[in-house]
Amino acid sequence: MSLKQMMFIFLSTLLVWNAPAYGSTPWIAFSQDGAVFVAQLDGQGKTKLAEGYDPEISPDGKQVAFTAYSKEGDRTIAVVNRETRNIKHVTTIPGKNSYGPRWSPEGSRLLVNHWDDVSMDWVIGLMDMENDSFTVLIKDHTGLYSPFWSHDGRFAFAQDLENLLKIDISANKLEESRPLSDVIGESFPSSAVHFSYSPDGERLLFDCDVEADKSWSSLGEPLISAIFMFNLKDGKTVRLTDRTVCATKPSWLPTGKSFIFSGYTPKDVNKKGSPFSLYLMDLNGGKPELLLKGGSQPSSSR
Repeated sequence: MSLKQMMFIFLSTLLVWNAPAYGSTPWIAFSQDGAVFVAQLDGQGKTKLAEGYDPEISPDGKQVAFTAYSKEGDRTIAVVNRETRNIKHVTTIPGKNSYGPRWSPEGSRLLVNHWDDVSMDWVIGLMDMENDSFTVLIKDHTGLYSPFWSHDGRFAFAQDLENLLKIDISANKLEESRPLSDVIGESFPSSAVHFSYSPDGERLLFDCDVEADKSWSSLGEPLISAIFMFNLKDGKTVRLTDRTVCATKPSWLPTGKSFIFSGYTPKDVNKKGSPFSLYLMDLNGGKPELLLKGGSQPSSSR
């Protein structure tokens, strides 16, 4: 065998070795200019799927649930297929005001923020996509926001601005309630706090408002959003993003070692269009890496 042939075989083997396995790059969903988009984490395959907000991609990356708006201002839940772009409007959910769907880990159920016309308050709704059934969770508890799943899908969580509630899904009962301040510390709660449970079930990412420094307050923004991580084992909360960026909507990546979020800097405030961009951040340190300008509200497949 000639040296040239040996080099060809070596290089061919190297190329095959370094090529990513099919499906190894996660898909992300995000909002841009009032529409729902998807793309692979490496930026390939960016596609507009529908008009809407609050996109949440399913764990397998095949579907995106989102909030659809009508001309009359109604908010309803819809699901769009990533490949066919076929849209299914979820008509089983009563009323005209539900938003912010969150997929269960196995990808068959959705948690939603739901306005209950009986109690005239916000509750947490559970939509079973396989059985086409809708249930209000712990209906005696109202004024609830920020629904999210445990890593194994057994429990749902929500907050009422003062407490973090853990809900047993199978029994539809309150399992546990703890002060929200135990998790968010001295940051300021709101109905828009977004939580993300780590794949290993040991940590929570969340965004919360904090006091801004002069670089922000001079722009008329006394508060900015920052991303924190709460360790469920030791009960400690650490801030992950600094004061140079207003950071929102964290979403774990499959490895549990990094996450994506949307944010903007003081320089972006007065720019035309949305100031938001998508970023990737590693838990081992370092500055956020810009992924996409103009995107917000990201979520990742598993």
